[in-house]
Amino acid sequence: MTTTKAIVKKRSILSGALAQTSGLGLSMWRMLSFSLADDRIAPLRRLMVVLESGGLSVAYHSRFLSRMKNRGSRRYPFEEGKYPTPESAASAAALAVSDLGAAGAQATLVIPGAWTIVKTAEFPLTVKENLPDVVSYELDRLTPLSPERAFYDFRIIAEDENRIRIMVAAMKAETLQPYLEALRGKGIAIRRVAIAPSVPGATGTDHRSQSAIAGEMNLLSKGIHPSPKTPMALTIILLSVLVALGLFWLVSPLRIAETRVEIIDREIASRRDEVKKVEGLKKELEGVEKEIAAIETFKSSRPVTLNLLKELTKILPMNTWLSRIRFTGSTVDIEGYAASATEILPRLEASGHFKKVEFASPTSRDARMNADRFSIKMEIEGLPEEKAKK
Repeated sequence: MTTTKAIVKKRSILSGALAQTSGLGLSMWRMLSFSLADDRIAPLRRLMVVLESGGLSVAYHSRFLSRMKNRGSRRYPFEEGKYPTPESAASAAALAVSDLGAAGAQATLVIPGAWTIVKTAEFPLTVKENLPDVVSYELDRLTPLSPERAFYDFRIIAEDENRIRIMVAAMKAETLQPYLEALRGKGIAIRRVAIAPSVPGATGTDHRSQSAIAGEMNLLSKGIHPSPKTPMALTIILLSVLVALGLFWLVSPLRIAETRVEIIDREIASRRDEVKKVEGLKKELEGVEKEIAAIETFKSSRPVTLNLLKELTKILPMNTWLSRIRFTGSTVDIEGYAASATEILPRLEASGHFKKVEFASPTSRDARMNADRFSIKMEIEGLPEEKAKK
């Protein structure tokens, strides 16, 4: 048997064993990590308190082994065309809890869509892992509310290899907080604040899709979406047993594989010339790996795009908005509209992140928008000279 054939046969044996082991391991992991709190089997009692114009509705339902059951509902009318006050809503909800026997159920408050501000925004895909921080930082730019004065949440609605598009919903904390406190005073702790299926400003299919997405949000979360935790105690115990059994099952095939490897090693040792060729290829591979590492080091040394975006957001006037941002290694090009384009250049030049700021083309006045349309190019400050030349 030649060295090449022996190596191929060895790899085939090991690959087959690994494929069987990984497939079995995946199935076992799904079984071992299955949580008794999983939505498919965990019992649940849920109370929905819906604020409406002219009334308040309360619905109570339960779930067991994935089967939903409606346990009753109540509706309490109030003054036509007006929403119930926090105290009135809390009293009505407490009466419904008593009538329906829903004490201790998980409570959700559904607020009118008219109370919320719903916006869409786009960001570079690179910020996906830090979206909660980005949304919090940008909330006062996307809406008239700051994070401290708002309850809000967001959902990703589209993404591609470069951009990510989100929908953000927010409402004034001063409007919602009195209802939460009044309900808590009646023994009803709200765990989720949802939006009624009505998004102002959307029509047709867009209206239905935006309403569905907004309805999934929880404004109490403020954009924080914790990942579900896998139960580990029972998993570790059962996994230890399986590992012991697996090791016993693998001893015999592994010993056979080791014997074959020893035979192959002796055959390789008897063929010095072929070994030298393999060593030469190994050195070439190490050289390629070093080049790849150098490239990765160069890439990681470039300024973080998110930091530059934050800098632009901080220094540009509030009445300025951008329609296009382009990063090209050592330069940044921006286009947009401003009440006065000439006041932007001094701000950018004063920043410690940019230099050689200039208009890329003459500014023009957009009569429809009552603003200057501008195009500005600049270089990124702080790059090493050799990188800047590139």
